[in-house]
Amino acid sequence: MMLARLLLSCALLLHALPTWARCQPRAEEGAGWTSSGERALPSWQRPRVRPGVAAGLSVLPGLGHAYACDPVGAALFPISVGASLGTAVVLVADPWAADDPLAQPAMMAAQNIWFYGIYDSFRIASLMRGERADRQPVDRAGIGSHLAAPYRVRNLRDPWVLGSVGVGLAAGSVVTLLTVAESQPVWARKTLPWAGERIPVGAGLPLGLAWEGLVFTGVGVGEESLFRGVIQPVLVDALGAPGGIVLSSAIFGAAHIRSLERPGEELINAAVVGSLGGLLGFVAHRDRYVLGRAIAMHFWYDAALYSAVFLLAPDSMPWAFSLSTRW
Repeated sequence: MMLARLLLSCALLLHALPTWARCQPRAEEGAGWTSSGERALPSWQRPRVRPGVAAGLSVLPGLGHAYACDPVGAALFPISVGASLGTAVVLVADPWAADDPLAQPAMMAAQNIWFYGIYDSFRIASLMRGERADRQPVDRAGIGSHLAAPYRVRNLRDPWVLGSVGVGLAAGSVVTLLTVAESQPVWARKTLPWAGERIPVGAGLPLGLAWEGLVFTGVGVGEESLFRGVIQPVLVDALGAPGGIVLSSAIFGAAHIRSLERPGEELINAAVVGSLGGLLGFVAHRDRYVLGRAIAMHFWYDAALYSAVFLLAPDSMPWAFSLSTRW
């Protein structure tokens, strides 16, 4: 398996090496700005660029952007992924910081920047290609709009987003009560655990909620950009909307399987996550792959779920050594 991955990586690298020599100036220098005024499309482009190839090459961060003649993305994504991974390694490597509450966000940031880089190269290549017959549309908004999506007023008022909050609170409460034993809720405590220390509830409560916002904003943007921004449109193109949404949701659920030591729990978890992915996929498809609402739904579901866990069983949160439930 490792040899196959190495050979695949080498093949992708060899395919992309001559790409800069093939870059040509774009005919319309001013075209390609997003509606929010974010970064324009590169002023250079590759003839007959293929979005799927760009996304595949971005498995190695930056390579898909190089293929699409985007020097900014080619430099930005590998540097960002490397910096996040380096930060996580430094935090974990220190024996006194093995359970540092910032180590997990740094590691997850690396994953989500990687995911978003795959999507961003796919998006850029798709926009360069122009209108494509029988192909799903591509969101013209960039990273700034996507990061702000969970906090936009129109999304906060949206019934789908409000519903995701309710579902997240209910799921988190039920799962915590069923799986966590002998844990005092926040309102029955004077202190809360934080990286092996005890801090007053008045400080620990906002700190924990801020931690959730930091983590789940990246999760919502990263996972939606990859699964609903790349994988689902490609599968919908190939299989039609019902088949594409179902298969991409199944992949989304399977991607959340972390271990086969407890296959029953993991399969249930995958089924639940896959079902939620199907709902997000339906919303994204209905929104013509403008991802803002799906990102907001994903963020607020996760934030509500973990807020319920936090309020009912603070000792189960990641910064308190371990997490009892992965839903």
